[in-house]
Amino acid sequence: MELLTDPSFVTACPWALVPDSLADMLNCQKIRGLNLVGSLNRRAMKIFSGLDLNLTVTGAGIFKDEYNHFRPERLEKFIGRKWPIYAFHGGHENLRRQFRHMETRLEDDSAITRSKLFNQIWAARLLSAAPEPVIVFHPGFLKQKAKIPSAVMRNIGYAVSLAEDLGVTIALENMPRASKGYYIGSDFRDLKTILRDIKSAHLGVCFDWGHANNYAGDYARENNRGGDYINAFGYQHEMISELNKDIVYAHLHFNLNHRLADPSDKDDEHLSLVGLTPAESEAYKKTIRDLVSFTAIEKFGYALLEVFPKKVFDLYPFWPTGSNRKKQYESVKILRRMTEDPNTSK
Repeated sequence: MELLTDPSFVTACPWALVPDSLADMLNCQKIRGLNLVGSLNRRAMKIFSGLDLNLTVTGAGIFKDEYNHFRPERLEKFIGRKWPIYAFHGGHENLRRQFRHMETRLEDDSAITRSKLFNQIWAARLLSAAPEPVIVFHPGFLKQKAKIPSAVMRNIGYAVSLAEDLGVTIALENMPRASKGYYIGSDFRDLKTILRDIKSAHLGVCFDWGHANNYAGDYARENNRGGDYINAFGYQHEMISELNKDIVYAHLHFNLNHRLADPSDKDDEHLSLVGLTPAESEAYKKTIRDLVSFTAIEKFGYALLEVFPKKVFDLYPFWPTGSNRKKQYESVKILRRMTEDPNTSK
């Protein structure tokens, strides 16, 4: 399992990626006008095996409007650079104003949503260095936990049909516990339902470790999981066991939500792996062993170290609990030790 990172950690001069509204806010119009793509940090690219481009933030400048039509001059620059991009994150909900044109809600049954899906999946195909790239989407949001709406199923079905034609894999992400309302996919059984009803080799699951840790308490209470279920990361193990080969990709990071009584989506810190206690490290390693041994991640070959920077491109304040490059590099070493453990199942 090779590890990817977001371009915001490893490139300079990223102005072809930055939305106009953000560049204007930073008073960088003249620099933005150069449409620079920049080069990749050589040291970083010796540590990571490639990139995961988040189209909602670090790739938002490729798209020009709420329909996500391309900016051809920027897209061509990226294609010309031939960056080693193997995976993507599609648009999702609750984006900041500067990235609002990328907001994509699968519960919204509209032509705008389908246009966004069309253009984002096409971007994944055009920009990817992988024979069959993965693009991750959030499955949708509801005011309360309920049956998955038909609009969500139609939008996923539309995305999958396009992915089949283009040789792309759609990965639906398990979600955290919403502070208000309900994210479809917080309970992994939602994802099982979707995959049961929309059968395709081009549809799978993205396992997000932090989201699973965030929702574990709710799942444990609702399903009478007692003992050390939460601290032993039992929800992560159960999700991997139940979805197994349907898991095609992973977002790996850490948070402290197992220590909280009632965490919500706002509590997922996206921490590096540097601060794990010995007990947490051992429990975390067991979940990584499960991922390597029992899922389809090894077939795709990649996972994302989803540790955010404090500032996007060292400019725009983004994640208060973000990490620096040193902690990223240390996290890579930790994960590699975990995956290379001689006791890992084969």
